[in-house]
Amino acid sequence: MSFTWSFKAFAHYIVNPPTMQSGCDISLTLINNIGVFQLTKQGVGSQTEYDVVVSNPTKLGVNNSEQTTINRVSQDLILACDLILRRSALSIFRSDASKPDVVMIPIPAETFVKDTPTGKSIEIHETLTMRDEVYMTVGTKEELDESEVVKLVMQLNKIQRFNLDSGYSLRKANLINALHEYEAAMASFDRLMIFKHLYNVLEIVTNIDGINREGGALDTQMALITGSSQSQCEEWRSLYNRTKHIYRNTADVATFVARTEKVTDYIQVARMAAGNELTKLLISI
Repeated sequence: MSFTWSFKAFAHYIVNPPTMQSGCDISLTLINNIGVFQLTKQGVGSQTEYDVVVSNPTKLGVNNSEQTTINRVSQDLILACDLILRRSALSIFRSDASKPDVVMIPIPAETFVKDTPTGKSIEIHETLTMRDEVYMTVGTKEELDESEVVKLVMQLNKIQRFNLDSGYSLRKANLINALHEYEAAMASFDRLMIFKHLYNVLEIVTNIDGINREGGALDTQMALITGSSQSQCEEWRSLYNRTKHIYRNTADVATFVARTEKVTDYIQVARMAAGNELTKLLISI
């Protein structure tokens, strides 16, 4: 049975999620083409819209046209792309950060009539309505190796991540959990939420060997995995913990503010580390 399918995907710059004041022009190019799927840019706005056409489903392990199967493989295809991408994020979700249609309503003109020695004087006071607006579009280009994407889709299909079973090994169950967190990060449009999902990924993959590390021990092991310093990992943990607890004193507030000012840098490093580790774990299954 031969068939194809298509769906919409939306790209944004991972450290600059969609807002009403900014847009993005993400150019994704497939390299090492093997004719399994195609990406066609359709429009630029708060996200860059793409048409994704799967032209050779059998290469993705698909042998039926059931909607559930198509939906899951489509999600796996987007996730596989996100594991390879470094600056951009792809999602099947459209942002609601469209610009509001603002209409300025001017104040009605006022007319004043005065008696003067030479006659009547008429003054008309009219308000001139003006509005300044700045809209910025960020552009970036990335390449996607189609053959590598397909390999990762096959591995995702192999672990059956949509059918978590109590009989799965703890390593496999934790890997599936980490993949869902990574997927959520790529589909989030708030920097703090993106960071939180990525930190969850890093904590899971750091402890996927079965050792439940916490505190400094977690920082040390996470530093080895991510290639970051232990102090950097402590900063990540500190910010993550602050998002879950009340402020006990002004020092807690100051810590949270200082960490959130660096969250853009945190996201970039954490995303690369999370993607690399998840890819390694997937390939090893």
